[in-house]
Amino acid sequence: MCVHDQISHVVLLVFQEAVHLSHRPFLHNTTLVLVLTMLLFIFVYLLSRYGVCPSWLDYDLPAAMFLVACLSHQLRDSTRRGVWLPPLGTLPPHKLYLLVTILLPLVVVTLRQCCKQLPLINKHVLHTVQVI
Repeated sequence: MCVHDQISHVVLLVFQEAVHLSHRPFLHNTTLVLVLTMLLFIFVYLLSRYGVCPSWLDYDLPAAMFLVACLSHQLRDSTRRGVWLPPLGTLPPHKLYLLVTILLPLVVVTLRQCCKQLPLINKHVLHTVQVI
């Protein structure tokens, strides 16, 4: 048996173990991802408020990118076990992975645009409030 065959066999065993875990890894906790997204949003907002972030960076963009990246992965995994939302429980598994994955970025972009219409989140209004 050559080295390539041995490596292929080990990779296959590791993959099979990863697919058939008896428990979920802690980062598959959707509640934790939502909390981390909010903390990232607040952190980048504070950095932009004090002039540490570049002016071209919208303060909600990193949090939106993090949310789409994590939720798309979790939605893919939820086709087998459902969405894990401790302490609320687990949503049942779904088979609409492709549709939900396509709609997720569109929903996040729409939410970003809607939130920019609110006076408390708009950068220019916050800047004028700080000046006054």
